[in-house]
Amino acid sequence: MAPSPAQASQDQVEAFFTAYRNARLGTTEDATPAEVRARSLTQELNQALDVWAAAHTGEDLVFRAPNVPAAWTFTSLGADGAHVLVTQKWGDGSTADVPYTARPADLMITDSPAAT
Repeated sequence: MAPSPAQASQDQVEAFFTAYRNARLGTTEDATPAEVRARSLTQELNQALDVWAAAHTGEDLVFRAPNVPAAWTFTSLGADGAHVLVTQKWGDGSTADVPYTARPADLMITDSPAAT
């Protein structure tokens, strides 16, 4: 049985987030952070994130912070199943909610608020 569209989107965002975090921490040898972004995010989103990063020196363009979150959770949003909310949890107890959109046809991540 194939996963629901919401579960497929959530799984894709979770796989991206986990792979990106591991690449940032240097705990994986299979990809750099840029390579993880290239295989999971649309070219348009990657370009928009690069612009965002240039204006926010010292902050990671995916985490929107200078460091890596200690933990996170994922929640599917919306009737179409394409939207996923990532709640990042930091070591000091603070949290940050970051929504993502995964294109249903191929599950490429097309949108994130850091791009705006």
